[in-house]
Amino acid sequence: MRDWLRAHLPDEAEPAVVHGDFKLDNVIVEPSTWVDGAGEAVPTARISAVVDWEMATVGDPRADLGYLLSFWPEPGEETAMLGLTLVHDGFPLRDEVVLLWEAATGRTAGDMRWFVALAVWKLAILLEANYHRWLAGLSDDPFYERLGVGVPMLLARARQVCGA
Repeated sequence: MRDWLRAHLPDEAEPAVVHGDFKLDNVIVEPSTWVDGAGEAVPTARISAVVDWEMATVGDPRADLGYLLSFWPEPGEETAMLGLTLVHDGFPLRDEVVLLWEAATGRTAGDMRWFVALAVWKLAILLEANYHRWLAGLSDDPFYERLGVGVPMLLARARQVCGA
């Protein structure tokens, strides 16, 4: 993964504030509506706040989009983490998320494989450290025991995303 990421560095983008942990767990949503093309009010939700900013920095904003997409399953797809299948009803597809991001930011996302692969690889590294702590008896969190299977699954997902 390291070699593939190094060999496929994307072109630099204009820097922006990057959250560093941007995913649905770190947003607060509230009910909302929008009017569709037929003039019908459609119930939806809108993000009213983004929380958990301790990893924020300045960098390529596509990193946040890649991190979000790394957690974003397509319908019927298992997540990369421990084989959990998420409900998809009402959520846009990954490609639609990218288009929404482009429309909201005025930026072009381009090929997101590098940013998604990086996000999954970084998460695998972080969780491997937690698994090591669990093996050493320094944590009794039962989730960490599952990382013996979960981390290799994440690494396989990162390789799948980039085609390595």
